[in-house]
Amino acid sequence: MESKISSKQLWVDIIPHFEINQRLEYYGDASLRVIFEENKTYTMVARPSVFYHLNPIVELRGGLGFFYTIVENSRNQLEQRPWQGVRIHWPTFRPIGIKHYLKLEERLLWETEVWDFDLALRFRYKLGGRIPFNESRKFYLSQFGEAFVNFGGEDVELLRDRMRGYFGLGHKLNDTWTVELEFMLQRSRSNEIEDFDVNGHIFKLKLVKDGWVW
Repeated sequence: MESKISSKQLWVDIIPHFEINQRLEYYGDASLRVIFEENKTYTMVARPSVFYHLNPIVELRGGLGFFYTIVENSRNQLEQRPWQGVRIHWPTFRPIGIKHYLKLEERLLWETEVWDFDLALRFRYKLGGRIPFNESRKFYLSQFGEAFVNFGGEDVELLRDRMRGYFGLGHKLNDTWTVELEFMLQRSRSNEIEDFDVNGHIFKLKLVKDGWVW
């Protein structure tokens, strides 16, 4: 179906990232997402997560996400999202590294006005990489594409994504912090009764501590 609606969005992410040991890492991103439509939508996100490096190519991941969505002049939504994933670093053409990321999410959704509940599953596949501009790698270009497959949750879920792609510019500020400015295109819907006819234009500012973690 041809897209009929265009939405402008702003996402701001802060991602602290800590190495526990040579194999285990922790990160816990926090985010505010705003959709600038007639009825503005605000989503607050917190996702504590862990990584385990199985070997130099395969990395196992898991975590628990908390999402609270506020829609002006409409109902709100609370979501808890346990998830599991695997990231594969292959192939590598130095200095360019390609990454595949497969993720399964169990989405527990509540409509907060009357506390209707629904359960949804979502499978995600992301493919992308990063290209440094110079040998110091202080500046780089990143890009990815991502597809979503959804099961259930049609009655309660407000926002649902179908596909996503982006490119971004990153700058390593110092040994600790990296900043990225990204532009993302996303096919989605804006509420539980619409078709997937919304093209989201998303501007994203991301501050990352100690590394690149998607």
